[in-house]
Amino acid sequence: VFDLKRRHDKNANTISTILRNGSLLVMNYETQEHYIHRIPKAKNVGRRINLTFRLLKDYEVSSNSGV
Repeated sequence: VFDLKRRHDKNANTISTILRNGSLLVMNYETQEHYIHRIPKAKNVGRRINLTFRLLKDYEVSSNSGV
């Protein structure tokens, strides 16, 4: 099960979906920023693996950016 709920909204419903073995879930930045997401712990499931991949983009710092 994968749960998704809108942040900062006390009345928001939790959206749940089943992730089967071998599933790949991809979220963009906006999803991670605006939603609380989790895979709740379950009893008697055995081991689980969570891999996180991040795409980092190079950017150029200009001389007037203050960085």
